[in-house]
Amino acid sequence: MADRTGRLRGPWVAGVGLATAVMLIVAAAWWTTHPKAFLDSPNYEAAAALPTEGMHAIAFAVIDPGVGRHGTVTFRQITANVVQNDAGAGVHLSVCRLDPERLDGSVIGAIDVADLSDYCRTLEPVRGATFDLDAASARQSQIVLTITPTRPGVVKVNGVRVSYRQGLRFGEQTTGPHLTVTSNEPGSR
Repeated sequence: MADRTGRLRGPWVAGVGLATAVMLIVAAAWWTTHPKAFLDSPNYEAAAALPTEGMHAIAFAVIDPGVGRHGTVTFRQITANVVQNDAGAGVHLSVCRLDPERLDGSVIGAIDVADLSDYCRTLEPVRGATFDLDAASARQSQIVLTITPTRPGVVKVNGVRVSYRQGLRFGEQTTGPHLTVTSNEPGSR
């Protein structure tokens, strides 16, 4: 019996060791592929109406740093989740490197695109851009979604899909506001 118990103990210990190793590998793989750098969507909802003359486009901040997250991310890709676009609008995402001297601590909410240069030192492409999430560096950069209607209609965007790298980790999340922009006939505001 002692021999039999001794022989059974070896395979049992090896099985437990193998199961533990598999669980650690799965946990490490999940940790590597599931960072959570941003808040879940929607952070908020916003609506705006603009005439097709005068104010031709509107910009919304869709990702804002300093929301209790830490570290730096590098954007691999960001796409707007456009669910309706009757206005034939162009939808463009960019990184706004804020000019702290002009903002006095505030941030972009929703503004006329013509005013972006008043707030942003530079507007950069999103792909490959780095973004600091630390609260100490907050208010230095925002991801801005620009909506440019070409005719009367409605544009609805349900957040943005973000693909990013944070250190050794790669992740994808949907974050940002649910936006509705109504483009009216000129003067029908």
